Amino acid sequence: MSFNTAQFGDVGLAGFYINVTWAGVPFYANKTMQVVYVTVTMRQTQINYDAPAPTPYGDTVTFVVSYLDISGLTDVGIPDATVTIYYLGVAVPGGNYILTPDGLGNFEIQFDTDFFAQPGYYGLNVSLTYTGGYFSDDASAVRTLNVRYRTTLLSANPVGQVGYETTLEITLFFQDILTLANIEDTFITFEILNDTGTPWIYTLTWRPATSDYLLSITTIGQTTLTLGDHSLWLNMSYAYISPFYRWDDVYVGFTIRTRTSALDLQEAPIPAPFGENISFVVYYWDADVTEGISGASFILNSGALVEDVDFFVIDGVPGVYTMYIDSAVLGALGTYSINVAAIWSGGAPYHNNAQRAVSVTTIRRTATVDILEPANQPRYLDNVVFTFAYIDSINGLQIPGILSTDVSIYAGGTLLTAGQYTLTPSGSAFIVTINSTVLAPTLVHDFNVTVYVNWNDGTTPFYTDDGTSMKVSTTQRIILVEPQQIETTPVHDLMNITFFLSDEDNGNPVSGAIILFRCINPVISLTEGVEYTLIEYLPGEYTISIGTDYLVFGPTDLGNFIFELEVQWNPINSPFYKNKIPIKLTGSVDLILISLQSGVPTPSSVQITDNVTIQITLTDLDHNKGISVPVNVIHVTYYGTSITPNPMTITYLGSGIY
Repeated sequence: MSFNTAQFGDVGLAGFYINVTWAGVPFYANKTMQVVYVTVTMRQTQINYDAPAPTPYGDTVTFVVSYLDISGLTDVGIPDATVTIYYLGVAVPGGNYILTPDGLGNFEIQFDTDFFAQPGYYGLNVSLTYTGGYFSDDASAVRTLNVRYRTTLLSANPVGQVGYETTLEITLFFQDILTLANIEDTFITFEILNDTGTPWIYTLTWRPATSDYLLSITTIGQTTLTLGDHSLWLNMSYAYISPFYRWDDVYVGFTIRTRTSALDLQEAPIPAPFGENISFVVYYWDADVTEGISGASFILNSGALVEDVDFFVIDGVPGVYTMYIDSAVLGALGTYSINVAAIWSGGAPYHNNAQRAVSVTTIRRTATVDILEPANQPRYLDNVVFTFAYIDSINGLQIPGILSTDVSIYAGGTLLTAGQYTLTPSGSAFIVTINSTVLAPTLVHDFNVTVYVNWNDGTTPFYTDDGTSMKVSTTQRIILVEPQQIETTPVHDLMNITFFLSDEDNGNPVSGAIILFRCINPVISLTEGVEYTLIEYLPGEYTISIGTDYLVFGPTDLGNFIFELEVQWNPINSPFYKNKIPIKLTGSVDLILISLQSGVPTPSSVQITDNVTIQITLTDLDHNKGISVPVNVIHVTYYGTSITPNPMTITYLGSGIY
């Protein structure tokens, strides 16, 4: 006999009657009203769930709890229940987990491990309280949850080769391995685990922009880091705080190599004159540490140029080298490519050699034509003389060896022939002589004279051609006026004024001059051909003859006369004499000089009242002839008295004799 106890409506002791009725043989008696009691219990239940998987701290662990009715032949899920999770007897707040029933007695629980203060093993009691009407037992079960440290991953970008004793830079990533989130540097600890006997010097920098770490290690002093392959053992850990990251380490391989070097042209060479040094500046530098390298040696053109013979090097600040190459060793003028190799002598810090090509150019030496002694300002007909030298502009020395055929002289832009000038060597200079008549048939002012030197292009040291110009002026020649002594002229005679005109430079007589003559004190108008005559008796010898009767009009006019003599020259006539300023001449007009001579009285002794005859002679000394004068102008007195002899007669006998 089986029946469903649900008909009792409750649990506990339940009674019912059983009536047994027999029919047929062997005709048992019926048994009726037999009382039977049944105890109806709560339905037996069970919670099934596996221990939650070990879960990193901070993550959500998901597990499924099954609430089963195990009273029947098969287990049946019980959906009608409330779920409560207990830890250490205290209900876990519902905010720390999410419950998701499936309606078949299975409950999915997503539990947040942040509920715990730290990683560890924790017993979770999941309790289900039956809420249906089928009288099922409540059930609970305890499982252990392993909350682990969060697993991390320390990784590094490939490093490759690193220059000897340079800074080793490694990009590190410290990540949550589950979320791949990069862990910033607030609570991390870093360590280099390689034990070299020398403390490691490094900096670790968190870079927010790229969410990584830059590890910069100073390799100087780490004697084990020689050239070759190496590995670093790096460890990074997190402080014992949420979210409780686990440490991780990584091995980073790298290679120590020689340092990368470069040779740059810091100052390019400028074209250098032949025979001078070509200079340029190179910078030999370490590309790994961006520093100049001192102590290098240099090879030029694979050794074809010899140091301290063909070139020399001056060290400057580290890495800066000034190179000087004798341009003469390169040969003729032109552009040359010089291979410059910087050589490291070897040893630490193991710099690489470096080289580069430098283009250099040799050009002609500059030369100038300098006027050492400027041209004089000669008078017309005289020579223009000046001295020039061909000067090396670089060293300032006069250049010897130029030939007269290398020199060209231009006058007013016209090339002079060799016969029109002379070149006289004077040391390394030349004296140039050009007659002024070659320049022009007239006077010149600021006349251009050019000297040009044409250097033989194929001859060392390859000077440049050059020329210079100067201004030349010719001046008027000077007339020398030499007046002769003017004798005192007796009245009524001609006053003769003689003067000589000559060239002041060569002494040649000057003919054809224009003579202006005037009396200025007293002012008397004189006209040539009337009051005076001008005669050039000989070349350059001039005589002016003035009638004194045009000067003296009475006794009071006798005396000195001041004349002005002015010599001029027709300006269009060669040789272009300069007019002379007037010169003053003084001539005197005086009475005619006479001589009175007397003979002895005849007779020398007479009786008183007798006559005495005295013969006198009146002579014109200026003209050397006797003078006839009226007798009444002859006065005779006794010597020492004013008594006139009486009677006395004066008789003119002729030829100035009385």
